Amino acid sequence: MRMPNLLPPAPGSSSPLWWFWERFTDLHTAAYKTSHGRIGGKAYGVPVALVESVGRKSGKSRTHPLLC
Repeated sequence: MRMPNLLPPAPGSSSPLWWFWERFTDLHTAAYKTSHGRIGGKAYGVPVALVESVGRKSGKSRTHPLLC
């Protein structure tokens, strides 16, 4: 049995909404880190984990919220 997808899709990078999506994830990440997971620890009823990565070419550190 397949579970229905309850999450809204992220806008494509060419979409005008992409800028707002990026700011939302930045805000979510900041709230999660500041509150040690109390705020933003769950989204759509599932736990959220923050994944840290470093760009191979740029060396820029990035944080990605991931629904578990």
